[in-house]
Amino acid sequence: MRALLFSILALLLALPASAAELLIIQSQRRPAYDQAVRLIQNGCARESEPLVMSDYDEFDLARIVREERPRMVIAVGDQALKEAKKLRRTPVVYTMALNSDETSSWDNIAGVTMFATPENYLKLFRKLQLKRIGMLYDPKQSKAYMKRAREAAGGFGIELVSIKVRSPREVPSALEKLKQSTIDGIWMLPDSTAVSAENVDAWFLFAQKQNLPIISFARGYLAKGALAVLEVSRKMMSEQSCSMIEKLRSGTPATELPYVDVREVLLFANENVAARLEIKLSGLEQLFPKRE
Repeated sequence: MRALLFSILALLLALPASAAELLIIQSQRRPAYDQAVRLIQNGCARESEPLVMSDYDEFDLARIVREERPRMVIAVGDQALKEAKKLRRTPVVYTMALNSDETSSWDNIAGVTMFATPENYLKLFRKLQLKRIGMLYDPKQSKAYMKRAREAAGGFGIELVSIKVRSPREVPSALEKLKQSTIDGIWMLPDSTAVSAENVDAWFLFAQKQNLPIISFARGYLAKGALAVLEVSRKMMSEQSCSMIEKLRSGTPATELPYVDVREVLLFANENVAARLEIKLSGLEQLFPKRE
């Protein structure tokens, strides 16, 4: 343990002096996380290097913060956010974290979600003429997002049929329950209980058997059979993260910076699935114009 602590402190001490102002914690080495860190570095933290949690057998952020006293911590990924929740006084800005739903109860934590807003999905359903949408979600992760979705759905003429799951193993049986609800589309939320490596194939097998379109949140699911996905712009995510960082630097309390959704959403569609389901995709690009 002592050797581990020395190695972490040695790494921190090797950073430029200005890096102590901003400590970046990265959950693990993944291309998406690497890109997020790089965009934040280019935008507002050029002299800061991340500590990658998966590089260490043990990682004690609270102890590192006590020793180094950074003005703020940037948490990239779910594990980094989980560790950052142990801090009560140091301001935290998070990004690339799926499980951020409950962070509104932390006075020192702000960040940018990985979710497209419910309204973006609902206007897509309306354009596709899908009126009764099936969903699975874990209340521990997506309760606040589901509340927003239900409140907005009526204004779009959409009815949401939702089933709670509390373990990835519950997903196949929960999907079978949706069969009894006469849905005409499936909304796959970025909920790591409802959608995991353990159960993701069950979603697409169910949709194929029931001849239903799936609307998801990541491009990788197009190849598995999703009709369309709404991805948040990582560039915009980093810009919004940097805006929060700059406000904290200028003295804005973290309590005045709640978590926010990414402003720019990118649409991707699978024309082969659309043809099989006899769904027209024309005009969708006008719903989500890309920035120049």
